[in-house]
Amino acid sequence: MIVRDALKSLVHDKAKTFFYFLTFTLTVAFVFLYLNMTYCQTEAMGYNLAADHLTVVEAICVAVCFTDIIFANKFFVRNKAKELAVRLVCGATYMQLAAYLLIQTLLILFAAIPFAIGIAYAAIPFLNYLLTAKLGGVFTVHVTGDAMAQFIFILTAFVFWIVLLNLSFAYKNAAAMMLNSTSTSMDNNENTFGNVLKQIPRIIPAVLCIFLYLLPIRQFYVEPDSIMAMSVLGLAGLHGILVFVIIPWLSSRTSHFKTHDPKVLASEGMLRKDLQAMLMTMHLFSGSAFVLLAFVVIVQEEPLELLMIFMSYVVICVLQAMTIMFRYQTELSSRTVHYETLGHLGYTAEEKAAVLRKEVGSFFLILLCTSLFYIVNIFISYVRQGSVTVGFALILTAIPAAGILIVWFITMIYAKKILLTEKVK
Repeated sequence: MIVRDALKSLVHDKAKTFFYFLTFTLTVAFVFLYLNMTYCQTEAMGYNLAADHLTVVEAICVAVCFTDIIFANKFFVRNKAKELAVRLVCGATYMQLAAYLLIQTLLILFAAIPFAIGIAYAAIPFLNYLLTAKLGGVFTVHVTGDAMAQFIFILTAFVFWIVLLNLSFAYKNAAAMMLNSTSTSMDNNENTFGNVLKQIPRIIPAVLCIFLYLLPIRQFYVEPDSIMAMSVLGLAGLHGILVFVIIPWLSSRTSHFKTHDPKVLASEGMLRKDLQAMLMTMHLFSGSAFVLLAFVVIVQEEPLELLMIFMSYVVICVLQAMTIMFRYQTELSSRTVHYETLGHLGYTAEEKAAVLRKEVGSFFLILLCTSLFYIVNIFISYVRQGSVTVGFALILTAIPAAGILIVWFITMIYAKKILLTEKVK
């Protein structure tokens, strides 16, 4: 009975199920390929794939992949909250709730694992061809025992934490909390030092953060080798700009009614909440891209390692874009009451659609501009010193930009479906 209901629920939520499945599939396939490439040895070329910088990249990629899966799982589980609440009210025990949730989760995971490994195996001949053509010799990527042992350990950790988180969600939430879970934002980012900073004139931290954000741009051209450290410093400055400049500015406009356009007033209030909730996810997207780009120059003279870094960069950008989508769609799902209230206040369906477009569009424009501003300057620095070609730089720049634009389009479709109850003519 529980298994049948769980399967029906998965079929009913086809889109959410597919994106959760796709996230886990891409993650498992990437980890499988990367570990085997890292442990492979080729006597002909004399490469040592266990180089220190590749080990660092591996650790970064695994950490980012783990974070992405956690976000995807949270999005999937939160959208099952009302189903669990209804079952709880109807007399289901907590063990039955946990079983209902775990059956769905494990079915997706165990369907994704063999599919991902199959994709990875199918990609090995293509990788061998690329490596042979690039290195000018015979190189074979093959499955090794050491790589498989580490892969199984990482995969077990992924599944263990997902099961643990889902069990905790089923056990700690009462029916009322589950019913209201989509009307409450996830993990509101409160400013820990807010009480202290209120005593400081706002202009001081604002100017300091703008300085921290712009300083690394100069260093990109003066000391290209410091790009990784400067990017981290720039992220701290960007965080400060959002917290001390943009969000307070939006708050001031909405609280003092500095605009007479009701659509702008509503969208800016929503955008302020979006930025507060999405800060860390935005930084994770930009930070992971900046760090991997710094490794491009480090391994520029090693074709094999460059290919691995490029593969890592592409997969991480895709996974991070999907994480942005999961996290932001979860945040938007909490806005149902807000948009219903706009209707009660007299907003027409067209006006609510305009508010939604401006809210979502403004968020993704901020994400796109803040990410590409640093990426473009990094590549201009690389091209000037001859580290990369213009064509390669354009390709690497287009990857995160395309990811953001695609996610923007998908999110708009999702948001219209759940927030705009009336069809716009």
